[in-house]
Amino acid sequence: MLSILGKLICKELGEQKYDMYFECYSRYVNSDDNGPKSRHNEMIFRDIYKQLGNKDIYTLQKMLERLLGAIELSVRISRQYMWVWMCTVITIILLIFIPVSLWWTVCGICIVITCFGYKSAVFLINRYCFIDANIVLLYKTALYHMILTYNVRKLSAIS
Repeated sequence: MLSILGKLICKELGEQKYDMYFECYSRYVNSDDNGPKSRHNEMIFRDIYKQLGNKDIYTLQKMLERLLGAIELSVRISRQYMWVWMCTVITIILLIFIPVSLWWTVCGICIVITCFGYKSAVFLINRYCFIDANIVLLYKTALYHMILTYNVRKLSAIS
């Protein structure tokens, strides 16, 4: 299961590129030396920048919109988790105290716990995906740089 940010990179740049970036970044994430970290960040940035280089401005703007939407969804998942937890507790309490047969109560509690487990897994994956977040930061920087470069060229052509 990938995080929202990992899915975005897979969709925008391809699964092979995402796997390469993830492996490259995770190889040096625990390194004490700052040299390899900056080198692999630069390598990932250059590769992303090269991939974005052949896209037009409208495609880049759509990519930026999808990036901002993915970040918004990731933040929304984190914010809504408290409500999911509270609703799970309230539902279990209601299932225990509502007079229905024991079989329905047990089945209901099992379903609620399974759903809560899934939502917890989604929350944890999206909350602690720091490698994906760092890759997305490099992607965002390259995307912004491409858009700004295009706008500067457009303005200089007008002058």
